Amino acid sequence: MKKFRLKILSFVVALCMTILPLGSVWGASPKSTYVALGDSISTGYLLSNVQKECFANQIAKYSGKTLINLSQNGMKTSDMLSILNSNDSQGTKYKNSIKDADLITISMGGNNVLSPLMTIIKTSLGLSSDATTEQVQAAIKNNPEASSKIYLELQKPQTLEILNKELQTFTTEYPQIIQKIKELNSDAIIMVQTLYNPFFGAPQYKPLADMAEPFVQLINQVITQSENSSCKAIDVYTAFKTDTSGQLLTNISKFDIHPNTAGHSVIFNTHKAVIDSMNPENNVSIQVLAGDSRYTTAIKVSQERFKDGEAKAVILVGKDAVVDGLAAAPLAIQEQAPILFADIKGLSIETIKEIKRALGNNSSSKTIYLIGGEGRISKLVEEQLKIEGIKLIDRISGKDRYETSIKIAKKLNYNYEQAFVVGGNGEADAMSISAKAAELKSPIVVVDKQSLNEEAKALLANKQIDIIGGVESISDKVKLELQDIDLDKSITRVAGTDRKSTNGMVIAKYYKIGTVTEVFVSKDGFVGGKDKLVDALAAAPLAGSKGVPIILTTGQISKEQQQSITSNLKGATKLMQVGNGINEKTIKMISELLQ
Repeated sequence: MKKFRLKILSFVVALCMTILPLGSVWGASPKSTYVALGDSISTGYLLSNVQKECFANQIAKYSGKTLINLSQNGMKTSDMLSILNSNDSQGTKYKNSIKDADLITISMGGNNVLSPLMTIIKTSLGLSSDATTEQVQAAIKNNPEASSKIYLELQKPQTLEILNKELQTFTTEYPQIIQKIKELNSDAIIMVQTLYNPFFGAPQYKPLADMAEPFVQLINQVITQSENSSCKAIDVYTAFKTDTSGQLLTNISKFDIHPNTAGHSVIFNTHKAVIDSMNPENNVSIQVLAGDSRYTTAIKVSQERFKDGEAKAVILVGKDAVVDGLAAAPLAIQEQAPILFADIKGLSIETIKEIKRALGNNSSSKTIYLIGGEGRISKLVEEQLKIEGIKLIDRISGKDRYETSIKIAKKLNYNYEQAFVVGGNGEADAMSISAKAAELKSPIVVVDKQSLNEEAKALLANKQIDIIGGVESISDKVKLELQDIDLDKSITRVAGTDRKSTNGMVIAKYYKIGTVTEVFVSKDGFVGGKDKLVDALAAAPLAGSKGVPIILTTGQISKEQQQSITSNLKGATKLMQVGNGINEKTIKMISELLQ
């Protein structure tokens, strides 16, 4: 079944990758030509105003380049390869255009299997091979068993044979196309779109969307894992999946998988983000570490930090347990462990794969830390880990968030002098200091607003204590208690008027200009709830390992954040966005402030 689903994937997606030649600089070439290659996505098929709405035309307008659109409806890899290998008039035009281009985009792959699949689907519905998409739509709507019929038809051996042949052709020809283009022009920036699921967001086709979804992700995983210094994917899949406009991005309501006007806008903006990051006027490179969920975003962060087998441990936090996990960043640095997320029902296949990849072949001798009680991470997770050969499982859990943070702090074996204290409801405050705490291997201790328990006093005695957060998180009464046990009897409180203000003040105090070459940006948890801080939680050990801060924002940045960026972070040359859902204009503004 898995093979079958993998093979039919190209029916529901348009395959793409991004190739970024090493050393290419946007606009460095005197050329100013943009060539669009590929299939009907690039032609703007079914758009009412191609000149205005097609993503290729939007790129041309935005970049100020002259567009030569050589894409063709129905084009397969064999068609393009044939043209590139031909010396006739069409082949000559293609090759000369590619040679003169400094930007090339490609949409390619869907037609390799689309034509035979559409014929098979039409046949399963009792329609002729030349039936229109409207007729297919009507046949599905009027037949409640249509999806089952399609599903069964696509499982037949002859179907698999056709798909295998077509996909093998694509697998063979696609690299040849890319190689041919690079031989013709090694300096051009080449962008090829990633997979998207056109059924997503259409309730009437939810069974098809659900069937395709895990395999769309699997294919995209293959694409991203094949990335290297000269091959990088533009994540159209995630852009479609996480779009919050509420609009359909394809014409799937008419059983047509092509992107509509809204879809082309999303495709354009995904390309635009890469173009912006290469603009020589913007010396700050922008990288995005984001999956389609908190689980896959954490996996991408883990992959950024650890090569295969490099991790010495793994820390698992419940998917909504920001409070439990907020003190875990220093432990993750000490134990050389990524922070990954677990659902209460168990670990996803992707997370299990990442645990095994990060730990390597000797995973049985390495520790998995479970942060929080069984109400956050169930016993089922432990059983899953044991099945995978993990023998060392250490659950760190207290009766409440305060005790859990203390138990995590006691795991730190570094002789730390500094300690950070946050309030029980100060998740955003903790995320602001998490990267610095991780860097210093200093504990983050969660305390009650009005009182300090004896265990916390014992842990914090004779340490240099900083409070992160205002009196609404930690009262002045508790501040006085902390002052009594502080090493030099003096407490520093870092606090702003809100979470973003506090974040700016943390950056201003703990990071000095000229020492930071990179900054991280993650959601602030203000929009959508505190659990949206999970991306920052996953990113904290990576940021801490680099000695760089995390800017917390979703929409606009605060006055304090602006001031700290220009005063303390100016000169950083890289911006790492962790997670989706951050306003694009805000990312651009931060990158400009860094210059």
